[in-house]
Amino acid sequence: MENEINSYCGVGKIQFGMEESQIYDICENKLNKRVNKYCDEYELYWDNRGIGIVCNKEGKCVAVEGNVLSKITYKGVELVGKPYVEVKKYLLQFGQEIVEDECGCTIYDLGIGLYVPTLKAGENEEVEGVIAFVKDYYN
Repeated sequence: MENEINSYCGVGKIQFGMEESQIYDICENKLNKRVNKYCDEYELYWDNRGIGIVCNKEGKCVAVEGNVLSKITYKGVELVGKPYVEVKKYLLQFGQEIVEDECGCTIYDLGIGLYVPTLKAGENEEVEGVIAFVKDYYN
């Protein structure tokens, strides 16, 4: 499965707004389910592909997360497993609305976030995770 981010629309065949049953069909029924005890969302996780699909309380996809196994790309460039400074620079060619913190950044006008838990060690640390999300996901 191609895992290309289409900003505010989805990742590959997984589109935001899809219902859980549609997601299971796309992912060959190989998903585990993890309930979030801090909010109404839950995650369908495809272990061997490194993909997590975040669903809201209505059971609709609102975000897709990926680790290095996911091979998630944006405009053909893989985002995870590369130095944060390089990935951030690449994405800022397409979006400008960025908020950074001690664990990475969110580029709101692209609907993409980068996770780097070791960012305090320097911007050459590798991106460990990426999230693509629906518009207003963080509001």
